[in-house]
Amino acid sequence: MQEIIIFINPFITSFIFFGLSIWISNEERRRLFIRYSVLIGTLIIYVNLLFYRSFTDFLTIPQVVQMSNVSDLTSSILSLLRWYDPFLFLDMIIIWYVAKKTTIGRVRTVTRKMKTFAIVISLLLLSVNFLLAEMERPQLLSRGFDREYLVKNIGLFYFHLYDVVMQSKMHTQRVLADDHDLKEIKQYIQKQLDQQLRHEYIFVDVVKLSKMMNVSRRWMEDHILHDPRVKLLERRRNRKRLYLYPEIIDAVRSIADTW
Repeated sequence: MQEIIIFINPFITSFIFFGLSIWISNEERRRLFIRYSVLIGTLIIYVNLLFYRSFTDFLTIPQVVQMSNVSDLTSSILSLLRWYDPFLFLDMIIIWYVAKKTTIGRVRTVTRKMKTFAIVISLLLLSVNFLLAEMERPQLLSRGFDREYLVKNIGLFYFHLYDVVMQSKMHTQRVLADDHDLKEIKQYIQKQLDQQLRHEYIFVDVVKLSKMMNVSRRWMEDHILHDPRVKLLERRRNRKRLYLYPEIIDAVRSIADTW
């Protein structure tokens, strides 16, 4: 099932994209929309590819905002490049060439009925995609801590839309939270940390740290791991991130004191 979802997802995304483009009545604007949308989409895919090669993860809004991630990536950008990377831009070049060379007068006029049919088919295909993803892993969207699994099942572009929605929801919750809520969260996290201090480690990884704090890995990524105080304690070996213990506990407490 997983292989089928990964195979059909790009076709569904492309069909939805071209289904939206035919609603632009002006032919010249439609071509511009297609060309620059393909350009932006290709750049999004490639930037995520470079980020994944470095961090084994996909970009989210908090990671984009954190400038430290950008400096980490640009310092080793040449080591992330591969000889076959230019082929990833081949489809974009073909689309730009065809859109520029095709005579506008030869393009067939699209009726309103055809436009509506394209949208209906697009929504149907999108529903099938999410249905298959839900069958593969129930309650997929409520388990957003595993970003790689989300991308495999719903696709990279829908993952970014999902991330925008989730970040907006989290921002709203932070705005509406009062001092009492923040105090309870701080006390709960410190309690969990105190209970785990009985164990002695030299290093802890992200999974262990999230279990110690009783929070999801995604929450850790968004609120803890990109803080400069935590970055100083990070060590990497074969793409695995490890953190000095118990220094990482003091850093997390310091972050929690600012909430």
